[in-house]
Amino acid sequence: MEAKLGLTEYDVFNKIFSTSLRKEESRDTVVPDVLPDISEILCCEGMLLIRSKDITGGRVRTEVNVCSNVLYKGEDSKIYSVDVNVPVVLSSEDDSIEESHMACAKFDLIKLEARALNPRKILVRAEVGGEISTFGNSKFIINKNVSGEEHIRSKICSKDVSFISSVCEKTFAITDEITLPMSEEGIGNVAFSGCSCTVDDVKAVGTKLIVKGRVKSGLFYLNKHDEISRFENSSDYSQIIELGREAVQGLKNIWLIPSGAYCSYNENENRVSLELHLVIQVICRDTVALEYINDCYSNRYNLIQDRKEIKLEHYQDSIKIRDNLRQLIESSAAISNIMHSTLRTGFPTVSASEIRLPVNFSLICKNGENMWSECRRTEFSLSLPNEKRSYIVNSVDIVDWTVVPVPGGIELRLEITAEICAYNDVKFEYISAITYNEDEILDNSEKPSITVLRVNKGDELWEIAKDNCSSPEAILSVNNITDFSTAAGKMILIPKTY
Repeated sequence: MEAKLGLTEYDVFNKIFSTSLRKEESRDTVVPDVLPDISEILCCEGMLLIRSKDITGGRVRTEVNVCSNVLYKGEDSKIYSVDVNVPVVLSSEDDSIEESHMACAKFDLIKLEARALNPRKILVRAEVGGEISTFGNSKFIINKNVSGEEHIRSKICSKDVSFISSVCEKTFAITDEITLPMSEEGIGNVAFSGCSCTVDDVKAVGTKLIVKGRVKSGLFYLNKHDEISRFENSSDYSQIIELGREAVQGLKNIWLIPSGAYCSYNENENRVSLELHLVIQVICRDTVALEYINDCYSNRYNLIQDRKEIKLEHYQDSIKIRDNLRQLIESSAAISNIMHSTLRTGFPTVSASEIRLPVNFSLICKNGENMWSECRRTEFSLSLPNEKRSYIVNSVDIVDWTVVPVPGGIELRLEITAEICAYNDVKFEYISAITYNEDEILDNSEKPSITVLRVNKGDELWEIAKDNCSSPEAILSVNNITDFSTAAGKMILIPKTY
């Protein structure tokens, strides 16, 4: 006969497929006829916009567009800019991918560079990389107790585990009016150089998630003397995201990717109108105390147990790290002034003791009448807490950065914040089925009705009851004990039960 087991059912999302993708694409363009020939490429600014994200049977596909702006020095020694768009398609195939799945994508612009193919043609090369995952809704079911079988005693244990409870996304827009600093020389061309998004606060209220953060936008422009200026603006945002179920406090992975950027300059008012469209993707991991049957016995029948081993994850506390880092880097020539600088970060990697963050940056340098560009790649590291735990990186943000000319080169200074989460694997066995033969009753006639036993330190009530044909409830009752941990060193009575 099979015993009836009580079940606990959790509505969860499983990560079905996940992969890291990296791709490089190039696009060339001809300098407009109204602009002079190219003397030297100075720098290439740009940002990544997500255009589409599609799932078909066996395939997930994401299309992004790298909107770039190339600054070059013309044959007349003045500075000009040319816009170049580089489309990039990242896709992956796997039999586990289904159209009903949800897809989350996180991509960054790792590298962006430009060179002159000839005096009238520019080639822009962009490298995009990131992660794309698909999630499917399913049920996680586990046995939590024995139902309607009074002769079966079951030992219930509990483990803290983390389930993905929600996967959702929302699009929204931010508009802003920016007044540029007054310039006696006047302002020429204004270009949008990208944006960075941060999440400052996440709060669960009912079935909703309230996400607050900042979007930092960058503009650069040329004055009438062809000097380059950079202006940054920060806009706050607050979004309410409907999860469709009770929002439990836990780890929330939030990815923001721009999907559109529009910039227009009103020369009469010296104002820039800026409109940003963003996609916010949310993955919620909720921690639950998972109860399951760890052991069982019967004083009437011999029980046959089917056991299963399972491994789940438990995401623990989030930790925020903030640090100021600096690095001295040699330059190709002495620099008196840095006219413009661009910085990009690659993908952080985590080891047992640190986070390593690759950094690419380019400069437009000047010394006297000479003007040239410098491009460098380097790496910074953030120390992790000195604890024997595993970590994942939720986010790494450059809060602020400066490049300062120093004797022999430049000094790059970064203010970095990182959010990491400690986690561990939770492995355990649980009873998946219990059977017994009703025709084979155990013979306990030779066992005493009462057993007297001294409790040693570390003895478990469950094991004492199981070994002596009793039950935990009967032992506590006959000895008038409410907390068995106080019984160590004492003599107790163990009644035989059926």
